[in-house]
Amino acid sequence: MAPEVLDEYLGGSTIVGQPIDIAFRSFLEFVVLPREASLIDTLANQFSRAWYEANKDGQPPEVLMGLTSAEAAYVLIFSILMLNTDLHRIPPQSRRPGPPVCMADFVRICHYRWPDLIAVEYLEAIYRRLEAKALVEGPID
Repeated sequence: MAPEVLDEYLGGSTIVGQPIDIAFRSFLEFVVLPREASLIDTLANQFSRAWYEANKDGQPPEVLMGLTSAEAAYVLIFSILMLNTDLHRIPPQSRRPGPPVCMADFVRICHYRWPDLIAVEYLEAIYRRLEAKALVEGPID
């Protein structure tokens, strides 16, 4: 995707006023998630910066969830991507050994990174939304 098209989308109102995981889900309806790790990293970084800039001022706590920087938003987006992959990887034999990450583990891992930033209820809400529906439809290779 051309950088100016991506910038135009991210500069629009589609990511304003939405929790980061919901905004990212909407973003992925517009952008095909690439398979290459460096491109995923670039998209996640661009999205996180744009989302944080669009929401850092004047949004209610349930939108910003305590995130205080674009870097923190980026780390959370990457955590969301990893959780999504763990919960929805198909076929099951291609999963890492053991069951998918449970809500308590996701919350514990994220709280280890940001003990005083993101409230448990926000992390639990993210987990429930991802558990109910993958970020993108279809199998994740």
